[in-house]
Amino acid sequence: MGHGLLKNQNSPESIELLKASSIAYSKAKSKEFVFTYTLCFLAIAYPIAYFFLKNETLKEILFGISFAITASSWVLADYFKGNTSKGALLKELFDTRIFQLHWKFFLNKPESFVIIELAKNYKGATIKNWYPDNILESINNRTATAICHRIGSYWDIILREKYRNTLQTIIIIYTIIVFIVWVALAIDGRTIFFLYFSTLSFYTHFITLIRGNNITINKRKAIICKLDKLIEEKTPFTYEDLRDIQDEILLLRQEPSKVHNFFYKKYNPLIRQVCEEYLERINSIYLKW
Repeated sequence: MGHGLLKNQNSPESIELLKASSIAYSKAKSKEFVFTYTLCFLAIAYPIAYFFLKNETLKEILFGISFAITASSWVLADYFKGNTSKGALLKELFDTRIFQLHWKFFLNKPESFVIIELAKNYKGATIKNWYPDNILESINNRTATAICHRIGSYWDIILREKYRNTLQTIIIIYTIIVFIVWVALAIDGRTIFFLYFSTLSFYTHFITLIRGNNITINKRKAIICKLDKLIEEKTPFTYEDLRDIQDEILLLRQEPSKVHNFFYKKYNPLIRQVCEEYLERINSIYLKW
């Protein structure tokens, strides 16, 4: 049956919000990942052009292209963030309705027509029980809210850690390969300068993604640390506590660095199992009340 607090999470209105949020995030991801894939392609193309092609004019043209891409990456930062913020606000609306929290005065509430337009484009898997439906019914609503946020934060941490580690591995392997080719072919200093300037946007973009994920991971861990102490000690949560947590989560949901869906699909079963085990342990604690 599930906890009474979450009785409306599968209502048509709630599912519509989650679908709309998913589409908004997907649009933001698609734009960001197209840019990421383009930079990866160029990061491979530049060494081939600079190291193996002897056309100096071509090198200078590529140098100019790389400058334009580097500049555009700064200009497009806010462009990538637009749909991310929209997705975060839609998820905020879902949370405030489910957890019975007030809507912050200065936040622009998503319009109904925007929700409908986004939701109708959703073609993914059936959405059900966004939050766990097996929280012990005797647990009070505020503690149940904290448990939901704790589980959601764990999901975000694991996925971001896996994605961040992959990004770090790509940069390290790429740098080592370029260095080995540089030494083996005794490439001249001018060509090396052209290459590293040309790949500056690649390095900048990846480092920005890594830093963004690191910041979010650390803040999510701080949330979990605080929640675990209060939940396991059965300390009552105040309304203000939950609203503060919700504010922090809204900010984290607007982080432009997004995780590729591949990581969700790969690690979903493992994370789900860990969360179920965590919830079983918490339920057993509260059964001893």
